[in-house]
Amino acid sequence: MWSVLAVIALAGSINASAPPLESRSFTGPPFVIADTALLNFDLYELRSELRLPVTPEVEAPHSVFRLRHHVGISGGYDQRIVHGSVGFYITVAEIGRWNMGVPSPAIGLIRYQTYDRYRGSFAKTEMSVILSLASVHFRGGYLQSLRKNWYITFEQVYDARSNINGSQFGVSFSK
Repeated sequence: MWSVLAVIALAGSINASAPPLESRSFTGPPFVIADTALLNFDLYELRSELRLPVTPEVEAPHSVFRLRHHVGISGGYDQRIVHGSVGFYITVAEIGRWNMGVPSPAIGLIRYQTYDRYRGSFAKTEMSVILSLASVHFRGGYLQSLRKNWYITFEQVYDARSNINGSQFGVSFSK
């Protein structure tokens, strides 16, 4: 934050030494009337055009919503806690190579430091239910041997057992 303020202050001090800009008056018309193309006022031609059958124009689909199912593995390191999960992701929108996901369940392992008054501080690994709150999948390519697309996955997760949030990245596969 301070570095942004320092850059702004430096830019302001450089511009303060420059002479002010001169003003000029604008002498053009306040508005311009555009030249219109020739218009047809012949009612006979208008009625004949209305009698022609209307062919609907084929447009590109406006919707980017496309349901996909992904199976993937991901991991992360947040707040001195290592976590990883195997999950089933559902994506609902596809824009180019990007797929946007909805909350999805996963099963994972979490390794964190805990304290016991008899043993002291030690690392503990537990299984947990991890909820993928939001996920974004970038399509990397198509694997011919598996007949599936592979994706790089970025997601925000919530560990339901330890009440901890975090972020993970990994790989997922989809048809």
